[in-house]
Amino acid sequence: MSLSSRLVRKLPLWVRANPMDVMFVFLGLPTSLASVVGLSQSTALHHVLPWWGPRLWSIALLAGCVAYLIGVTSVREMLGALVIVRLPALLLGLHLISIASLTYAVVVLMFAGWSGLVPAVAYLVVSLGTWVRRVDLRGRYSREDR
Repeated sequence: MSLSSRLVRKLPLWVRANPMDVMFVFLGLPTSLASVVGLSQSTALHHVLPWWGPRLWSIALLAGCVAYLIGVTSVREMLGALVIVRLPALLLGLHLISIASLTYAVVVLMFAGWSGLVPAVAYLVVSLGTWVRRVDLRGRYSREDR
């Protein structure tokens, strides 16, 4: 067994099952936390949104990342299948992150015009990806209740 295999086996199940989700959460947490406490600020958000907009945006992103993390860390193995125990938290997190990413993409385009297209596309991709994942998981969850 290789060294990398041994290292990966030592990671928690929730990290091994959802490495991309964990990566997105840990990319969003520092950004949103720094924005909430005032360590960093987006010029685009401050110029385009009303005075309360940037704060609301950062709180929504932080709450989304925390809820997403709560949902992702609840992955358990039951009868050979991976189960998300706290699916409502995961869905809430995906919803908030999707809205915050879409908002940021639109604000960047409004502020920078065509020169903001590349960063806006990255946020649009995150927004679309989290929206698709939320709709898919919600569809699976509602079918299990029937």
